[in-house]
Amino acid sequence: MAEPGARDGGARVRFERQGAVGHVVLEHPPLNLFGAEVLDDLETAVEEAGRAEIRALVVRAEGKVFTGGVDVNMFDGLSPQDARELALRLFRLSHAVEAFRSRPSRASTASASRPASSSRSPAI
Repeated sequence: MAEPGARDGGARVRFERQGAVGHVVLEHPPLNLFGAEVLDDLETAVEEAGRAEIRALVVRAEGKVFTGGVDVNMFDGLSPQDARELALRLFRLSHAVEAFRSRPSRASTASASRPASSSRSPAI
């Protein structure tokens, strides 16, 4: 059964795992705009991915458009302090996704700890 999406009142972003590959999927068509609810769901999905034992993370979107960017309505009435907090939130989220690039997998740590002359296959 498919997980609930934005069309039926569920999360607008979800985490899925297919083997050792994690997928963070934006599901808020038609433009997959980053509004407050999408950011909440995106942070939750990235946190789930961080707890999962995955070797790669794919960020993708449902629909024809990956994303149209930030929903400009988020900026209505923001104080300078609120704008700074939003920017920091976006940077933290970006850094959390980027951290997957340098995250070692069990296979790479197992092979790194074994002498180069070893003929055993890495434990996966």
